[in-house]
Amino acid sequence: MKIKTLITFVALLLSSSFLKSQTSINWQPAAISIDGTNGFQGVDVYYYLTTCNSNDVVILKLINHNPYDVKAQWKSVLVGNNDKELFGKSKLVSLKLSAKSEVEGSCKGKEAVLIVKLSDYGLKASDFRIFAGSAFDVIK
Repeated sequence: MKIKTLITFVALLLSSSFLKSQTSINWQPAAISIDGTNGFQGVDVYYYLTTCNSNDVVILKLINHNPYDVKAQWKSVLVGNNDKELFGKSKLVSLKLSAKSEVEGSCKGKEAVLIVKLSDYGLKASDFRIFAGSAFDVIK
C-alpha cells in the first residue's frame, strides 16, 4: 500500500511540475493598419519578443479570417521606446495564407519572414516598444 501511495505521489508531483514548466506566449497586437489596429482585410497580426539562438527577435503570427486564400505582404518596422520607427534594411515580404488559417513563426520554424532580428534594426530588446507592419496589404 505504501508503494502505491508513493508512486501516486511521485506521478502527481512530476505531472504538476510539467504543467508548471509550460509557458504561454503573450501575443501582442501589431500595428499594421492606418488606424493603429492589428487587422486589415480579414488578416490579424500579432507578435511577441523573445530570444532565438542568442538573438533578440520578434516572432510574428498571422491569422486569416477570410473564407479564401490570401497573400499578405508588408515591410517590417520596429518602433523603439522613443517612438522612432526603424525600417532597417526591410524589404517587402509576402506570405501565402490558406483560408481560415493561422501561421506563426518559431525559432525552429521554416518561415523566416515571421522572425525579425532586432539587431538588423540597430535595436536592443530593452529599447523595443512595438512591431508595426508598414504598407501592409492583403491580396486575394
